[in-house]
Amino acid sequence: MNMLKAILFDLDGTLLDWRAIKVDWEAYQTDHLGKVYDYVNQHVYPLRERQRFFETTLSLIFDAWLDAKQSLLAPHLGQILVQSLEKEGVPRHLIDIETCLEAYDVQPIPGLMAFPDVLEELPVLKKTGLKMGIVTNAFQPMLLRDMELTTTGLIEFFDNPCRISAADVGYLKPHAKIFEAALHQLHARPEEVVFVGDSLRADVAGAKAVGMKAIWRKPEEGVSEFDSTTDRDGNLIVPDGTIVTLSELYPILDNLYDGWREGLNGGY
Repeated sequence: MNMLKAILFDLDGTLLDWRAIKVDWEAYQTDHLGKVYDYVNQHVYPLRERQRFFETTLSLIFDAWLDAKQSLLAPHLGQILVQSLEKEGVPRHLIDIETCLEAYDVQPIPGLMAFPDVLEELPVLKKTGLKMGIVTNAFQPMLLRDMELTTTGLIEFFDNPCRISAADVGYLKPHAKIFEAALHQLHARPEEVVFVGDSLRADVAGAKAVGMKAIWRKPEEGVSEFDSTTDRDGNLIVPDGTIVTLSELYPILDNLYDGWREGLNGGY
């Protein structure tokens, strides 16, 4: 019988609640790109027109995500900044990705919160002794997303190295490599891990394809316009369980892993 050793979570829409956030993303990007422009122009290399740098970078971001839909190759914010600066004539050897990301100055968006049930149930899951990790389809390195985990009070529940951004691995869910990277960090086999996420195609289909159990956290609107009930080969996606709140997770785990509570911190 397989033992349950770890639970992996998607981040956005599963742990973090973006529903009340109203952001003009182009204006948001332009504001932060302005900080990169100012830093490079003042300290690294004289740049040309400010607006041109904005347009070049935004176009590269759009094209990277458009390509990623088919290739599953993850965009990387730092690499996009490097490409844009090179197009503006900055010699590659003068561009440092880490410094550019620092200049970009990512800050948690005001109003971003963890779902209430997440704050209620993660402490309970933590007490079981199960390992917990995060796998997100972000184009920012996880170091930047960690700021949001800190601000929302979630970082304490994910104090192991298994906090993985697609940007760091190079592949987006549902590609197998990002799930395999998580398994490597957890030192676990696929059958010992459950994945919980709000996307049927990215989270559920991707996790099941590598041998994990997968639980769909059903969004309040059901299947979103960015999701699909079929995988990339057209097969119907069937989760191993469906929940609306994390409190519904326990009976599903009982069904999937008989006796999983025994031996966990004194038989949770």
